[in-house]
Amino acid sequence: KKRITHSSRVLYIYLLSLYKNQILMGENKNAMPILRKRQLKRRLLCCAVLFLILGAHVWKNRLRDEDSFNDDDDDDDDGLMRKNANEDGRKKSLRSRGRGDDDIDDTDDDIDDDDDNDDDVTNNNNKVERLHTNTRVPEFAFGGQWGATRNQAKLNEHTSPTFGCHATTSMHIKNPDTDKLEVLVAWFGGSYEGAEDVGIWTARRDEETGMWTKPKLAAKKFRNKPYEGKNLKHNSPYNKPEPERKGGEPHWNPVLFCAGAGESDGDGASLGSCEKEIVLYFKLGWKIWFWETWEVRSRDGGNTWSEPKETVKNDKGGRGPVKNKPIVLSDGTWLAPASLEGPMPGQKRKQWRAFADISIDLGKTWKPSSIILPSENGYGNIQPTVWESEPGHAHMLLRSSRGRKGMWIWRSDSKDGGKTWTQSRKTKLPNNNSGLDVAYLPKSKVLVLAYNHVMNVDSRSPIRLAISKDNGENWELQVELDNEKGSVHNAGHEYSYPSCVPWPAKEYGEEGVSVTYTWHRRRVAFFSASLRELLKMAKPNDQLTI
Repeated sequence: KKRITHSSRVLYIYLLSLYKNQILMGENKNAMPILRKRQLKRRLLCCAVLFLILGAHVWKNRLRDEDSFNDDDDDDDDGLMRKNANEDGRKKSLRSRGRGDDDIDDTDDDIDDDDDNDDDVTNNNNKVERLHTNTRVPEFAFGGQWGATRNQAKLNEHTSPTFGCHATTSMHIKNPDTDKLEVLVAWFGGSYEGAEDVGIWTARRDEETGMWTKPKLAAKKFRNKPYEGKNLKHNSPYNKPEPERKGGEPHWNPVLFCAGAGESDGDGASLGSCEKEIVLYFKLGWKIWFWETWEVRSRDGGNTWSEPKETVKNDKGGRGPVKNKPIVLSDGTWLAPASLEGPMPGQKRKQWRAFADISIDLGKTWKPSSIILPSENGYGNIQPTVWESEPGHAHMLLRSSRGRKGMWIWRSDSKDGGKTWTQSRKTKLPNNNSGLDVAYLPKSKVLVLAYNHVMNVDSRSPIRLAISKDNGENWELQVELDNEKGSVHNAGHEYSYPSCVPWPAKEYGEEGVSVTYTWHRRRVAFFSASLRELLKMAKPNDQLTI
């Protein structure tokens, strides 16, 4: 290529000199016609010679590339030696970062366990290569291009449907019109959190091309309710003015799920992509204490949505999923992580408390589990995320309120399919009074948790993916997605409220996770990676001592 470029430059310089000296036919008007013809012939002959030289260079390089391609099979032994050398170098690098031989061997074993059947691995790799699933770095669902820092990101306000956005949710679907695999993402957006104009928006990512659809308004319920809100400028440091009052109410915390999950369809996660009806839950109301749970449904892959309807009629406080996705238990039961923030019956002081909402009829009716309270006074738990490790054994991780000695992520367990739960206990990970979400990968039995690794309530950075191989007791590995210091309340600086969903392994060819989260309340960030890639990217996690 360098030789071709050089020859092209020589030809260009020669023609330029001809032009400047005006020696082409017709340029030197003082020359006699016969002399002009002779000059033209000489110049044309020189041009032809240069073109022949250029063509010879192209042909020579093509033959050289073919010979190099044919010689690749003779270099297998050298390639194997280089691979072994790279592996030794990788282990030395891991040891230099504080990981011992046992940890390295465990990581290698986890990766090698997937290679027992060579045919399966080949098919899996082909599937993943056809899909743009490993993003390697985050990307925006709309409105510009992600950057490693806030200043490096490129925002396009013309493609952003609203000024603010928050509280993402996601699921894997198969588009019924195109039969393509897609990721469907939802969030609430408007002037700022708690504003009257906030509605529920959605966008879809084509997993073959990596392209996003234009965001659409999926739900906005108008009931001509009187204004009961506050000027929530503390949720919007950008000093956005209050939107015009038209009788609307703010919408909150959307949650996507598959309407036939576990029976006639996948669950949008590890059980398979959702191919039929999608249900989108959200909260409606001015005050959190009096939230109502509503839902809309789609049968065309999230392109259009039904009119909103109440999930549990006459309910106040919020039933069904409060922030994170439900799961399908081994017996087909739906388990939705839920919580309440108002006072308990007979009390005046509010108490954060969690529970699981249970449905045995695909979400038509719901029955709450026992209430979950912390094992220590002075704390509260809300917005749980759940998984099932074996039949009937369910677990949840919970967001915590401000404590006297700091905040942790808390945990509760159930042995009866989520009907009753233990008192919550501290884990080895911090919490900053902000949301989190976990994905359980059933084949490897690995947990991937998206959360903020910080205790400060005015900080929602960094956002990490923590990896556990022992059902959530230890989180020794982590992958950092975004990290930049800044104040939440004064500068709107945050990476928060993540959604973490397992890949449908049968369709994607291997296990992995898709993650979405709030980027500074201005954009929805998306990240996706296979478990194999996560283990390659992972670094030791600094866990807390309980």
